[in-house]
Amino acid sequence: MMALAILAGGVLASCSDSPVDGTSTVQPGPSSTQAAVTMQAELVASGVGDPAYRRWTILSGSNVDSLTVSRVRILVSNLKLHRVDDEGFEDGGHDEQERGEHTLKLGPMMITIDSVGTRQFAVGTIPAGTYDRVKFEVHRLDRGDVSTFLADPVFADFVTDDRYTVLIDGRVFRDGQAFPYTYRSDVTANLEFRQEPLLAFAGGSNATIMVHVDPASIFARKSGILDPRDKSNRNEIDNAIRSAFRAFRR
Repeated sequence: MMALAILAGGVLASCSDSPVDGTSTVQPGPSSTQAAVTMQAELVASGVGDPAYRRWTILSGSNVDSLTVSRVRILVSNLKLHRVDDEGFEDGGHDEQERGEHTLKLGPMMITIDSVGTRQFAVGTIPAGTYDRVKFEVHRLDRGDVSTFLADPVFADFVTDDRYTVLIDGRVFRDGQAFPYTYRSDVTANLEFRQEPLLAFAGGSNATIMVHVDPASIFARKSGILDPRDKSNRNEIDNAIRSAFRAFRR
């Protein structure tokens, strides 16, 4: 499935922020009361195909023999972690930390997952402590953002009139022929991933959250592989995108 793999460990130096294109700028490490978190993304697999799938078993819409995914782009407006140490605070405080939520990075930002390899998409610091939830907000850009981001090559495809939130590029294969596709979705979701075991971040430590995406969870069914070019498959694919996120600690 399209999975968010949460991997906590001391593997990378911290920085206060990072460009959305996957590059990084090293900054001083976190203080004794802060933990640095680096977020990366990569594809679990680039292909979807199984000889057991048969086109004639699709109940609605068309399917393909197999497909590949070369790139997935997801527009995220906010990244937060929830600290259990803060649960004693009452809701309604003016500071989000009083509600236990600590923002790792404000958006908009792009999560890019492709066949190139691991890509970094966000870096930030949070208070040291124990965290039980990771939160992603997948939302469309506001119409007022068009002029701001239209000339930005990272966001240009997301400020069209449709204001997409997810774009998937690749090729489909049918009857021995290959055809390029770009699947465009405007799904929105507030995704919350509870962590078991809990994520413990010590002061001054560095941790990595790895985002993994498995294309099979989006396109593969027991009845066949959905053709992303067929509009009649759109609802099923969109629902799969919205519900296919999973978080776990390695």
